[in-house]
Amino acid sequence: MEDTFNLIGRAAKHVVRTAAEMTGRAFAEVAQEAGIPVVTATSIKTGLDLDWDNPKARKLGLEKLLVQVRALGDWLQGELSEQLGNPPLKEQWELVEQLIAQDTEPDPDDGGHRIARGVAKDRRISVSEPDMRHGRKSKSKRIDGYKRHIAVDLDAPGLVCAVAIAPANRPEHLAAVELFADITRQGAEVQELYIDRGYLGDEAIETRRKEGMRVHCKPFPLRNGELFSKGEFTLDLENGMVRCPNDVVRPLELGRTVRFPPSTCSVCPKRVQCTRAQGGRGRSLTIHPNEPFLAELRTQAKTPEGRAELRKRVVVEHGLAKLHNRQGDRARYRNTRKNLFDLRRHAALSNVAVVDQQLLLAA
Repeated sequence: MEDTFNLIGRAAKHVVRTAAEMTGRAFAEVAQEAGIPVVTATSIKTGLDLDWDNPKARKLGLEKLLVQVRALGDWLQGELSEQLGNPPLKEQWELVEQLIAQDTEPDPDDGGHRIARGVAKDRRISVSEPDMRHGRKSKSKRIDGYKRHIAVDLDAPGLVCAVAIAPANRPEHLAAVELFADITRQGAEVQELYIDRGYLGDEAIETRRKEGMRVHCKPFPLRNGELFSKGEFTLDLENGMVRCPNDVVRPLELGRTVRFPPSTCSVCPKRVQCTRAQGGRGRSLTIHPNEPFLAELRTQAKTPEGRAELRKRVVVEHGLAKLHNRQGDRARYRNTRKNLFDLRRHAALSNVAVVDQQLLLAA
């Protein structure tokens, strides 16, 4: 992953290099003439030549870099205007503009530009690797690059039967269709599926579940701070009714919000435990379109047998750990397709080790 200065500077450097090749001139000569000498330094920040301990250095460095990039743009319009509309110069210059747009914003205090607050949606994090993205494992742990996804055969513990790889910002459940495709190509069929809850809601999983595939998954927690959560309400999904902790009953519909009468809630002795809605408003409860299935998962997790069933998925976590230890935590190649090949290669080696171990145990 590269920071804003290196992203913009390196992208501009590719433009200058291409311009030098097109004009048959030296790289340094073109950089000086185009007004962007920063790209000739050993690094972009070295070329900006600032005291980076100065609190204002980021602001000053960004302005200095953008001035030189604008000078490069003006030079291209004057010297290579026709080539600027054709590859590869067109794509390279568009990348420079994309990086500036995603990582900078107008500074309302001092004018000019500043590093953008927050992270742009689908932010590109590498000049040379267009598929890498920011992602998160949790609120505190960020992933930069790709996420691995694997399917493991629980009848042959440790045997990886499908893999997928995706940019880190892509929702986990979208990888399910690729995993199923891998399994289908092998002539296999999934009868029971043990998944992480990040995969819940995927169409490929939901379609197969409705066709009879059993799904085991840890349910999402029902939290509402210090107030009553949905778990405190009695959902009668068969008859389409919901009962609140104070025994008020309301009809429910899947995918709709149940609203309890303000007149009832305002005099309810449990109101302070239930809602902080303003006066004249009652408690509301959102019913998921797939609430029956989610309720089934919650019921399953409340029993010892159900929790034991869910623990079977730990084999998948072990499979991911083994692949990580074998493959490492850095992408070996550029672009998703090549890194998928690398993941499949390591999964195949892992399977060979599993088979070898089983043969030793059977001997």
